[in-house]
Amino acid sequence: MNLRSNLFVEHGVSADAHGVQCRSITPRSDLESTWAVHTEQALLESSWCWPQHQGIVIARSGRLAQTENSAPWQMWSNAGHEAFAQAIARALGQRQPDQQLCVLPDANDVISDLPSALGVVTSAQEGLSVALAPAQILTNSMLGSLEDHLLRVFEVMARRCNLIYLTDLRREGEDLVACPLGQGLLPRRLILDLLEAWRPPACPVVIMAENVSDQFDWLELTI
Repeated sequence: MNLRSNLFVEHGVSADAHGVQCRSITPRSDLESTWAVHTEQALLESSWCWPQHQGIVIARSGRLAQTENSAPWQMWSNAGHEAFAQAIARALGQRQPDQQLCVLPDANDVISDLPSALGVVTSAQEGLSVALAPAQILTNSMLGSLEDHLLRVFEVMARRCNLIYLTDLRREGEDLVACPLGQGLLPRRLILDLLEAWRPPACPVVIMAENVSDQFDWLELTI
């Protein structure tokens, strides 16, 4: 599997980039030291702005602001998607030509699942793409058929995304929380097989910065 040369690790927050840097594991002449920046703010937050970075900017869609009379499900209604469309229009209107916005789906956000992620892809807007984030779109109700859901995610998104954001997932009470590979629920052999079968050779993979050596072992790589 041609993964090592396209593997990136999230590093510390950069004061001038306003987000978490994603840096290549192996030196590459075609890349700057910081290949992408993962912003701390979500797109639906009023404080979101483009970081001082030329390249890929990864951002969650975020959540629809809740009022006293609003219900959680309204985030996934037309109101949520209209708010997201407006946020994208604002962001792309301020984009520099060499910046690319990559939306990171999350089960608790407006862009939360396969249909909404596909909506980002099919909108075909210049400078806009979506990440494949298998752990981030899982919910507790999916865990009983985890392998089927993971297979579907890779089948649908692996060749439509511009990067794979690969973390594990663990339970904390009623919540599912991202964690480094090998410290959670994801079936290792299945993930490796899905990467081999569906990931385009040049598609980058981003992992968390914690326990990098153990994550390499999990991915059957050597540092």
